[in-house]
Amino acid sequence: MHPAITLNDSYKKEKFKCFLHGKWKKKEVYILPSFVPFVFGYDLLLDNEKKDFFIVDDKSLKGFEVIIYNEKEDKEYNFGKLGKMM
Repeated sequence: MHPAITLNDSYKKEKFKCFLHGKWKKKEVYILPSFVPFVFGYDLLLDNEKKDFFIVDDKSLKGFEVIIYNEKEDKEYNFGKLGKMM
């Protein structure tokens, strides 16, 4: 499954494709977003009740960093650990 994340404030919410980066079983792991323009992927914050189809267990997944890449600015934004965003 390809990760995505919905960020919101009091005015709007927007879904972004994201990379996940972290350690799992003593290995450095990147989970990649969907590269298809019209498919955003699995929302990590909204669909958080069932993540057992990821290979990485839920406890480890919460320690992964959420990274969103902005193609227009050619810049990446690190939002910190997934567990702190939940």
